[in-house]
Amino acid sequence: MKRTLNLICLLAVALLMPAAAMLFRELPADVHSYIEEKYAGWSGVLRAWVCSEWEPGGSLLRWLNACAADFEKRHEGVYVEFTPVRREEMRAMAESGIRPPEMLFFSPGVLTDGEELSPIGASGIVRTELEACGGGRALPVAMGGYIWVYNRALCPEGFSLTDAPVALPDDGGRSFSAALVALMSGAPEAEGGAEEEISDPGLDLGLLAAADAPLPSEAADSQQVAPEFSADALERFLAGELAALPVSQRELARLVRLLDAGRGPDWACAATGDAAYTDQLLLAGAVAQADGDGAEREALAREFIALLCSGEMQSRLADVGAFSVTGARIYSDFSAYAPLDGLLNGRRLIAAHAFSEYSARDCGGIVREFCAGRLERTAALAAMEEKVALQFLHNHRLY
Repeated sequence: MKRTLNLICLLAVALLMPAAAMLFRELPADVHSYIEEKYAGWSGVLRAWVCSEWEPGGSLLRWLNACAADFEKRHEGVYVEFTPVRREEMRAMAESGIRPPEMLFFSPGVLTDGEELSPIGASGIVRTELEACGGGRALPVAMGGYIWVYNRALCPEGFSLTDAPVALPDDGGRSFSAALVALMSGAPEAEGGAEEEISDPGLDLGLLAAADAPLPSEAADSQQVAPEFSADALERFLAGELAALPVSQRELARLVRLLDAGRGPDWACAATGDAAYTDQLLLAGAVAQADGDGAEREALAREFIALLCSGEMQSRLADVGAFSVTGARIYSDFSAYAPLDGLLNGRRLIAAHAFSEYSARDCGGIVREFCAGRLERTAALAAMEEKVALQFLHNHRLY
């Protein structure tokens, strides 16, 4: 039996040998070279590193992925992949030895320069005040901001800042001290009279006209009313201990969640100041590629970044509690985010530069000088604008 099986196997091998010879003639002489040729080059995945040191009301990655899904439908075989990284990792990209990603998404100050990014135009894509932020190497694609919230029970006649302001301390991605300068920089009357209060029968948002939101008087300016920066400021506001507090959209989102759950104080928003300030920007840049198909990948990266600034994609920022960089208002009048949307996109904007190493907390000195009556409102705002500009020049060695 065993001998019979061996004979059958030998016969099968003999019959297969001619077929194997024919197949071998069809294969390339160098199989290894054939595999290298077939799988060499770009795989179709645009890789993006993301390092944002501020947060919207929701998730920026969620917005980016939603926009990427639309981009992928327009480009068959192209996929966009986002990887969150730390500041140190993004800064060390050039020395890491790995192939760089096609795109970088970052907040101001994460990168000290834009040498690794290819030129990108901003004119006509984003609002005028933001065109210079990326230094021709990056483009703002999303924004956050600052606004007052006040306790109705403690402010029965509406928002009025008569005591020393209390604010959250500055952190890596946000400067509440700089925001205070803008929020307290004045209260000009709206063109054609006071703005109407925008409210909903079920939720009075308390969007005050700038002229209707009193700030410290000239008499108050002469007194010592230096601001207090407290890490538990939001908890104190929630507990009813503070009449007013400057917040970003991140704190605003928490207040909205508590309101929906029937918890927290009875609060409203108030927009004040001659200008709006933001250091909460998400900037995007296309990384310069040195290999053979780099030009194709750079072009696709720039196209994706431009798509993020389109009207449809900017309107989707409302899904994650962020704001448009084109000047368009994207929230309905009945949204809790509408007052901040109106403040950011209805007034002159002072914005941090992409590659600036400036520490916005330095503006705290300007705030204290202003609140102590040693610096008037107009001068305080001008001093902050000058500080931001000088730091930009310093870091770009343009002086």
